[in-house]
Amino acid sequence: MPFQITHEPLTHINGAKPITYEKPTAKDAWRSVDAAMRSDEKVTSIIHPDGYRIGWQELQRLAEEE
Repeated sequence: MPFQITHEPLTHINGAKPITYEKPTAKDAWRSVDAAMRSDEKVTSIIHPDGYRIGWQELQRLAEEE
């Protein structure tokens, strides 16, 4: 199972819905999360392949270990 990432605009925009997508590795997931946060997106959920929720700091650590 890949990492699942959900993010949405930091400021409320009518009609904007959260986006969820999957990335196969921690490195790929971290690149996406980092890019989302740098472009004023609010990362609302990161699900580890084992099924539990992690924070962006944990994802960054996992990516560095890969």
